[in-house]
Amino acid sequence: MTIEAPSVAEVIDEIGRLTTQSGGWVVRTQNIEVHRGAIDIRDPADRLDETLARVRQLASKVTSEISTSQDFTEEFTDTTARIRTQQDTVDALRALFNRAEKIEDALAIQREITRIQSDIESKQARVNFLSESAAFSLVRITVMALPQEMEIIAGDDILAAAGRPVRFRAEFTPPEGIDDFRISWDFGDGTSRQVVTGVAPVNVEGRVISAPVVHVYSDDTDSPFIVRVEVTGLGESGAAEGEDVIVVTVNRVPPIEVFAGENRTVKAGDVVKLRGSFTRPEGVENLRFTWDLGDGSAPVAIDADPGTTIAEIEHRFANSRPQSYNVVLTVRGETAAGTTEGVGVMQVRVEQPESLTAGGFAPGDTGKSAVRTLSTIGSGIATAAIWIGVLSPLWLLAGGGAFLVYRSRRANINPRTSQKLASERREGSRPNA
Repeated sequence: MTIEAPSVAEVIDEIGRLTTQSGGWVVRTQNIEVHRGAIDIRDPADRLDETLARVRQLASKVTSEISTSQDFTEEFTDTTARIRTQQDTVDALRALFNRAEKIEDALAIQREITRIQSDIESKQARVNFLSESAAFSLVRITVMALPQEMEIIAGDDILAAAGRPVRFRAEFTPPEGIDDFRISWDFGDGTSRQVVTGVAPVNVEGRVISAPVVHVYSDDTDSPFIVRVEVTGLGESGAAEGEDVIVVTVNRVPPIEVFAGENRTVKAGDVVKLRGSFTRPEGVENLRFTWDLGDGSAPVAIDADPGTTIAEIEHRFANSRPQSYNVVLTVRGETAAGTTEGVGVMQVRVEQPESLTAGGFAPGDTGKSAVRTLSTIGSGIATAAIWIGVLSPLWLLAGGGAFLVYRSRRANINPRTSQKLASERREGSRPNA
């Protein structure tokens, strides 16, 4: 039996007293927890029903009760017959033992008597057990503390979207001394229960909230679903329990179809009007569309006017580049089951603007050509200067060599020519007659 009672210890003591009064005895007791205990008793078989009735009166609630019986008649009869046969054998061996003339024979007979006698004792113990079992029923009683009631609040009924996660939490105020909790959620769709043990205090003194659990309803075929939460608590003061139910209605969220527009090619710096479109499913409200231009500028969000299905915006792409910009249009709306959205993508290629031309003269192009020419000339000058710097040691060596050759030639002039020149200089220096 499993029963619930206000005081585990008191009920166990009372069951022991009733058993003694009825002529039975207590086999075992266990009472190591304030909220749970156990007692095994042997009670006269002919008074079993009376004893069980009195135990039920002690209990506030009988949680379970299982009765079994077994017919020992055949085994009892067979075992008893075997004992008688073995006992006759022992008597015959004792007679032989008394007539034995050799010590060896006497010892062998004594060993056989001892073996058979041991087997007889084992069978006799079995017979005694069968007799006891037939005369005294074994009753095993588990006593659980009667749980204190807790008010559990699972929250308001929920309108959820199929395929999207739903969060559940329970609030309750546990009795003093209860601090070990088990919160079990049954989501009503045939999936396995989820169990959490963590709680956290809330602003109201003494009140706690359970750790959240998340569940996803795959479809709305069997909606609505009845969700049941069961909370049990244990502690120094015993046990506590409570439960609550809520209804979860699951709907399918209608999708929003979005078209961002055809791919386009524009000029950098031009004002471009982007125009997209979207659907407005029934039940979708508070539509809001967002343009992400893909060029590093901040996304632009605009509330859609009632009834409109057009999303327009003007934008200036300042810079051109070889790759196209990915422009994303996102439209979101609210339904009773949650948020729904749709996304559309287009590409915008931004090119350089065309240059101005007057009479075959394009100032922009001419300026670009002049800049390129000056850049080329400057690059050539810089390259030449670099090479001159690199080859300057060679130029110095070449100049030194030329100077040495020149000096050598001066030193090798014809001696006669030198004397003639010297004589002419002397005559020229004489005074005229």
